[in-house]
Parts: sequence; structure tokens; C-alpha cells
Amino acid sequence: MRSARKSRPDLGLYWCGACSQLLEKENFYVIPSRSTGLSNRCKPCGVKLSRKWNIENQERSAVSKAKHASSETGKASSAAWRARNRKELNDYMSVWRSANPRRTQSKSVPLWANKQAIARIYAEARLLTTLTGVQHHVDHIIPLRGKNVAGLHVENNLRITTAAENLRKQNRFEDSTL
Repeated sequence: MRSARKSRPDLGLYWCGACSQLLEKENFYVIPSRSTGLSNRCKPCGVKLSRKWNIENQERSAVSKAKHASSETGKASSAAWRARNRKELNDYMSVWRSANPRRTQSKSVPLWANKQAIARIYAEARLLTTLTGVQHHVDHIIPLRGKNVAGLHVENNLRITTAAENLRKQNRFEDSTL
């Protein structure tokens, strides 16, 4: 028997061909080209099959994802998703950052570094941002991973700059004595 005959649109129920269940319309993706206007499998079954395919076809999946992400459509959809999910994304990233401290910074902090002094510099940058309304960053004078040099995360290698100045400098070492 065909699955379309098992669907009961008059009752708002549709047949999932994967799990063989009658489910409400909200459980299906909309596909206008199909006669019912809905996918032939429910969302959970579709996700399960998609994940299985991605595991079995990792290389093809990676190429496809990279191609989409680099396209204008992919960039626009990513930006739209981030805008819609800003709070959840920030909460997730906050938890992730606390569980995964920056490797470059943690490797660059010697045992003799004065962690209280470093914390005071970051607190002062936050205070300056609050007082002036201009975003301030803590800049590593000698970058932690520069092209020609590698600095340490110590109080003597830190300075407070405006965000614009710090972003303009990027990851370069600017020797003012030259």
C-alpha cells in the first residue's frame, strides 16, 4: 500500500515512510514539489538518515559543506542564523571558552607571571570601555604568535589600546625603536 493512502490530511495526520507512523503536520519538512507538500519522512527520521549519510560519506559531506559555507547563500544563511540565535550562541560560547582556555595564551604564560597584575590590566580595559564608551582591548606588545616573534602573556607585554588601534595592528610586532 502506498504511504500517501495511509496519510489522513483530513485529520491533520501524515504517514512517515521511515518509522511507519501517522504524525501531525508539524513533524514534517515542507517540500512544495510533493503532492502532499510535505517530506515523505518525519523530521527525526530525516535527521537520523542525514547523520548516517554524513558519517558514511564524510569526504563528500565536507566538500559540500565547505562549498556551501563559502558561497554567498551560505554566508548569508550563517549570518541570519547567528542573528536569530545570538543569545544561545553567546551562552554556548561562554561555557565553551571557560572549558577550553586559549591554548596560545595558556602556553605563553610562564610560571613566574603575575596573574593578579594581568587581571588588573584586563579589569582596567573593561573600566575604560565603560567610562569612555569607546571599546578598549588589551594588546600584546609582542604578539603571542607573530610572524617573526613570539611574546609571553605577562604584565610587561600588555598594554591597553582602543579596539580600532588593536585591530589595525592585527598580529604584528611594531617596534617603535626602529
